Amino acid sequence: MSFAIFIVLVLGLFIGLLNMLPTAAALGLSFTPAISTIILYMRAWDFMFPIHELLLMLSVYVGLEITLWLWHVGMRTVRFIRGHSDGA
Repeated sequence: MSFAIFIVLVLGLFIGLLNMLPTAAALGLSFTPAISTIILYMRAWDFMFPIHELLLMLSVYVGLEITLWLWHVGMRTVRFIRGHSDGA
């Protein structure tokens, strides 16, 4: 009986502490308008500056780098599984 009272009190204290925490969202309240403002400015100036093309080339470059990294890691894994030592 005393164990059940102890558990109820501990859970009540835990829930009370959780209620004092601030609410959380995916992003903070100040970040969401900032990101949308940046996107709107980029869309507004896209006719003069090649922002869309720059982001496209950046995504292609990042994709290429990730592909090369996966290739090197895959080849090192295959060498390790086959029993070849590359010194690492």
